[in-house]
Parts: sequence; C-alpha cells; structure tokens
Amino acid sequence: MSSRSVASARSEPEQRRVNAVSSNNTLPSVSSNHHNSPKGDAESRASTRVSHASTRASAQSNNNGNINPNITNNGLNNNNNNIKNGRGVNAAVSRGASSSKMHKAEALARFHPKMITAQIISLQCFQYLAQSILIQINFLLFSIPTSVDRIFTDKYLHIWRRDGIADCIMMLMAALFGAVGLALIVEKSKKCLDFTVTYFILHLILSTMYNGFPTTFDWWIVHVLSLLVMVVLGEYLCSLKELEMIPLLQF
Repeated sequence: MSSRSVASARSEPEQRRVNAVSSNNTLPSVSSNHHNSPKGDAESRASTRVSHASTRASAQSNNNGNINPNITNNGLNNNNNNIKNGRGVNAAVSRGASSSKMHKAEALARFHPKMITAQIISLQCFQYLAQSILIQINFLLFSIPTSVDRIFTDKYLHIWRRDGIADCIMMLMAALFGAVGLALIVEKSKKCLDFTVTYFILHLILSTMYNGFPTTFDWWIVHVLSLLVMVVLGEYLCSLKELEMIPLLQF
C-alpha cells in the first residue's frame, strides 16, 4: 500500500470521530431540552397555550373593534332619526294646535249672535208677510175668506178637498218666497238648511201656542214639502249670488 492510501485510511476514521464528537456537542442541547427535561416540555406547552389564548383575544378584540363602530354608528343614526321624527311630530302637533286656534278665532270672529237673531226674525216675518199676501190673492181670485187661522192652524190644509187645495198651493208658493228671502237675508248657501229648519220649528211652536199641536197628516205633508222646496231653491239662489262677479274698481 502507498503512503496516500494509508493516510486516507487513517483520515477516514478520524473524520468519523470528529463528526461524531461534533454531533454529540450539538444534539445534547436539543435533546436535553426536548427529551430529558419534563419541566421544559410543560413550560413550552404553557407558553403555546398562552400564545394561542393571546392570539384569540387579539382576534376577538380586533373583531370587536371592527363591529362596534358599525353598531355605534347605527345607534347614533337611529337616535338621530328618532330625534328628527320627534321634532317632526312636535312640529306637526304645534301646527295643528295653531291651526285649530286660528279656526276657533275665526269662528268666534264670524259669530254674531245679534245678527243671526235679526236674520231669523226677518226671515220669519218675511214668510208670514208672503203668506198674508197670498191669502189676499186667494180671496180676490176664489173669494176665500181671509183669516189668521189659515196660517197657524191645520183646519184648512186638505190635499184631497177642493176647498183645501188653494191653501196648500198657498203654502207651497210661500216656500218659493221663503227661498227668495234666504237669498236676500242669509246670502249663504251653507246656512240655508239651518235657517229653514229654524223657521219651521218656530212656526210649529207658534202654531202649537195658537191652536194646539197640529195632528193632521195633510198639514205635515204640506209643510215638509214646503221645507224641501225652500231649502233646495234657497241654496240654488244663494249659490248664484255667491258666484256673481265682484265688480272691480275703475280709476
């Protein structure tokens, strides 16, 4: 054998020994930490658990930090909307209260008891004047005797008798004059029904005071028809008067 082969043969065992010594020097630290020390294993496991717990807590905190602003923003928006809605409701209530007060003030300003009483008395007298004139016309045309009983009693109002037809026509004609009186005295179509009903109630009271409560059907039929004619025609005439052109001032 040559000197080179002997050197190589000698060097190979030496290199193996050197490698084994180096491996023994490096591995004990790891093996001692990983296999030979149970305390180190427990500490490492505890550290891993703590790290996992810390990561979970951080993730939850991040998630909470991401969600809470949205929740708070939604809550603030809801509060703002509730405040706005409350303000709108309060404004509507205040407007309604102010409008109702204005309407009450206007109604009180338009309410004139003396004028209304004067209109009722004027319409009542106008009706009795028209009936008196028509009774005189019946006397001139048909020689029917004149009497106040023809106005305030039910003795002469007979629909199915010849001597009572003239008085029935007289009452219906008086309703036509009453419609004209509504247009002249009341001048408001929406008040025609009130004034007409008031007239007939007062006429019923006066007739009851004069000769007792009327009990014949003819009297009631004639007066109900007269009331309807007076209301319908009076509203028509008043509406025509309300629709008249207001004359403009000419300079």
